[in-house]
Amino acid sequence: MQHLWEFEHPGYCEQGNPDLSPGDPEGHLVFSDWQDFLTNYADTPGVTSSANLLYRWDWEVPEEAEGYPEGIRPPDRLLLFIVNQRRGPFIFSAEVPVKPEDEHEVKEWLKERAKALKAIWAPILDRTLEEL
Repeated sequence: MQHLWEFEHPGYCEQGNPDLSPGDPEGHLVFSDWQDFLTNYADTPGVTSSANLLYRWDWEVPEEAEGYPEGIRPPDRLLLFIVNQRRGPFIFSAEVPVKPEDEHEVKEWLKERAKALKAIWAPILDRTLEEL
């Protein structure tokens, strides 16, 4: 099975919410690491509802970057894109620095959120794309 950082999703999502003012903390949430995300995600304003639907995730592995010593690269980061289904057009993103060792926990967390998407799309998931 591929590692989460090996997947190349089609297209991309912009971070944050274009309907909010630039710099609005509810548009793009930044966490210090995976444990910080798990601990504080449920306490973030507007995030506690079960109505939040994760619609995309991207695990990015950065190249070496400015400000880091040669041979050292910034941490990987997990980008999560979420829509609150009960608050109208409210979309937000989260950024979480992650390590390869976090992969198992991240995968389990993603699988739980995938259940909501599967339930929404269940009526057509048994059909091939050509049949739609």
